Amino acid sequence: MLNLARAHNLVPEEIYSTKGKMSEDAILHQVLMYDIARQLWHSLLVALVDTSKCYDRVAHALAALTLRAYKVRQSSVMGMLQPIQCMEYYLRTSFGESTTYSGGKHDVKQGLCQGNGAAPPTWQQISTIMI
Repeated sequence: MLNLARAHNLVPEEIYSTKGKMSEDAILHQVLMYDIARQLWHSLLVALVDTSKCYDRVAHALAALTLRAYKVRQSSVMGMLQPIQCMEYYLRTSFGESTTYSGGKHDVKQGLCQGNGAAPPTWQQISTIMI
């Protein structure tokens, strides 16, 4: 998916994770952005957000729209999101497994699930759009 996004110029130039780019390029870009905003008296907002554990906080509507914008097939998107929404979560302890569960069709859960192979590229595309 990332190669397809780069081929269609959908990854903004602010993302410095490409071959030949260095961290100094990102710092220079940031300093120049601050200088231009200060010289032109424009408002500038910089948000430092820790998004390292956001796989379980992704809204499925946002994920579906983002993936469709990056040309992922509808069947692939729904094939990933529908099972997550219908999962039933049981509690298992040394005393056994619970008879009741949370989740299921009546209590729809969101998120991408830790361990999902599609979660990192999906989160990368969502955060690219946010940036």
